[in-house]
Amino acid sequence: MINHNVEQITQEILTRLESDKSDEIRSAAFEAAELKASDSIPLLIKHLQSPNFGVQEAAEYAIRKIRGVETVQSLIPLLRLEDVAIRNSAIDILQEIGADDLNTLYKLLHDQDVDIRIFVADILGSVGSFSAVSMLIEVLENDTDVNVRYQACISLGKLGYSEAKGALSNALEKDEDWVQFAAVEALTKLKANACVDILLAALPKSSDFVASTIINALGIIGNMLSVPVLLQQLDKSTGPLRNATVKAIIQIIGAPSLGLLGEKDLDKLYTYLLVALEDEDEEIVLVAFTGLSFFQGKEATTRKVFERIQKMDSLHDADLLSAAIKCLIDVGYNSALKEGIFSKNEEVVKVAIEVCGSIGDQDCVGLFIESFWILPLELQRFVINYLVNIADTSNLSFFTEVLSRHTDISIIKAALLFLGKQLSPALSSDILSYLYHPDVEVRKTALEACLALNDEQINKQVIELFFNEDPSLRMLAIYAMGKISPETYVNSLLLALKDSSGEVRRAAIESLGELSKITPELFESISSIVYDECKEVRLALINLAKKIGTQQSLSFIINMLEDSDSWVVIRAIEALIDYKTEEVAVLAIINRLENADVLVTMKIIEALGIIGGKLAFQALLNLINHENPDIQQAVSDALSYIQEEQGEDF
Repeated sequence: MINHNVEQITQEILTRLESDKSDEIRSAAFEAAELKASDSIPLLIKHLQSPNFGVQEAAEYAIRKIRGVETVQSLIPLLRLEDVAIRNSAIDILQEIGADDLNTLYKLLHDQDVDIRIFVADILGSVGSFSAVSMLIEVLENDTDVNVRYQACISLGKLGYSEAKGALSNALEKDEDWVQFAAVEALTKLKANACVDILLAALPKSSDFVASTIINALGIIGNMLSVPVLLQQLDKSTGPLRNATVKAIIQIIGAPSLGLLGEKDLDKLYTYLLVALEDEDEEIVLVAFTGLSFFQGKEATTRKVFERIQKMDSLHDADLLSAAIKCLIDVGYNSALKEGIFSKNEEVVKVAIEVCGSIGDQDCVGLFIESFWILPLELQRFVINYLVNIADTSNLSFFTEVLSRHTDISIIKAALLFLGKQLSPALSSDILSYLYHPDVEVRKTALEACLALNDEQINKQVIELFFNEDPSLRMLAIYAMGKISPETYVNSLLLALKDSSGEVRRAAIESLGELSKITPELFESISSIVYDECKEVRLALINLAKKIGTQQSLSFIINMLEDSDSWVVIRAIEALIDYKTEEVAVLAIINRLENADVLVTMKIIEALGIIGGKLAFQALLNLINHENPDIQQAVSDALSYIQEEQGEDF
């Protein structure tokens, strides 16, 4: 009864596979795969050649699932087709299921058509069966076509069985260069110690083309037994072959372990590493940089690397340039690096500056100071930023000179930062004067430097600016109060809330935010300026309220949703996201949708998406048919985000 049902189902599948409707064929193919209906193979082979991609895809899936001897044999005729796409599909399937009928594949290795023999040799490399090894060895030893033998080598390498090494060794010794090349590739994949011996034995007898392949293979395998032979090879070869040998040696030993070599070998390798920097092969140059990094202090290395850098394109050779810089850093400071700083080539100068900054010793500090005033402004900025981090108190005079001579804002700021880090009150006069600089950023940096000195007298002079007529100076004093001791100056900060300058009032709020605790009474006093005409002040109030995180501050932020400025409302919405567990906060955001402009509406939608939950989800659903397409899209994105993040939890 069961067999009868299977037969009936199979017959129904076959009938549907003969349909002229692609959907019907596809569903039937998937059912055939599930049932492993071998009777469907002829029809599936036909549909594999369909112009309809969906039908073709379903047929291929089913063929792979059904497998078997009959399937393999049914695919073979497709190998003879002119249609490359169908032929490649057949090859790809046979690579997966060919092990089901190796006998049929073996017979095809003797086919009169060379292409068929190549295809089958290729297929056998992927079947994963040990039985395929002897078949491919037979091909390698007996086939008259070089391309078939080449493919046999490649496939033996793919299979990875060491039993193939003898045949590959013979091919490497006796066959044509093209097959020898493939034999080397295969032996590389076998990675057995015996394979290394085979490659080393073949090296002296090989053409430059094959020798290069062998050397590359030895570098990949990484067996230390190869190193003595490769070192001997250095003196026997020239040009690209010698450079490839250098590369292989470095790959095997690794730059940190080069000290294991004898002095004579090390000197020889160093000489050829310098030569390898001129190679056109980027991989060889990269390895040369790695090898040269071992030889610290060598001026010849630094000069040669600078020469190579001049040939680079900083955009297209980014990896090379990065490796060159690392090499120079590892080599360290020497007179050639100094030459680089004074070079006429701008790229070399830039690299020399980066290298010196990374090395960061006193020699480099001295070189930076020596060269600073002759460098163009752009490079002076790089140098001063490095010096801020690597100079010390012995270099104070240089920085005070920079302050007295330079007019560039970024350089002045860097010098001020350095002087502030030195914790020397004696520098106060140099720094304090910059509190009056016309540039606001310089003033702020000067304030940071003054505070960094941590000197009571200097702090007092800064605080006295609170009474200055210039509001920008009063602002500096208020910021200083917040950094030094906001508890000490709380009354002054509250007084500053009534200052005529909006910037000063904003600074007062930010400094009050430095208090370790803000009582409800104090917050009431601060928030009394909620209707301040300056938008920046109102924004600062919201930030302060968010930081406090109490029910009192929550109520304040909710009230700010009614502000007349959209950006203030947006900041309030962002702050309320932190209160997403408070229903009153979520409802306040939702209610603000009424009469909201597009900007505020978009921010509310974004916030509701982040908050999630039933209230937010329902509010978003109510907006899904909004007349504005941008709002519709934002709502859709927010709803999707809630579903992804919260699933059914909301």
